[in-house]
Amino acid sequence: MSNPITAPAAHRFADTAEGYDATQCRDDIRDGDVLVVESERVVGFLDAAWPVAITEAHGEFHGLKIPAREHHGGRFTASAELAEQIAAELGFPLAAKPAHSA
Repeated sequence: MSNPITAPAAHRFADTAEGYDATQCRDDIRDGDVLVVESERVVGFLDAAWPVAITEAHGEFHGLKIPAREHHGGRFTASAELAEQIAAELGFPLAAKPAHSA
């Protein structure tokens, strides 16, 4: 398994198409960084070259069917925690509830 992601940054985009494109060509967006698209009610993170959404809405991002903290054996736990926090602050529903949510 690859090393766990630590200290992900958050990036905001006008729409998911812009966000997807940016993940493919911008060097400042790294594996595990959180992606926020308020206009489409989408929050997710970058998994290698694939932006994945943890919210019910996913737009152009790939949708996760499992709790984000379980993705790739927990490698993206820090990313999932930040993404879940941002989604909660914005009132966006998650696609799959975290296993250990309070």
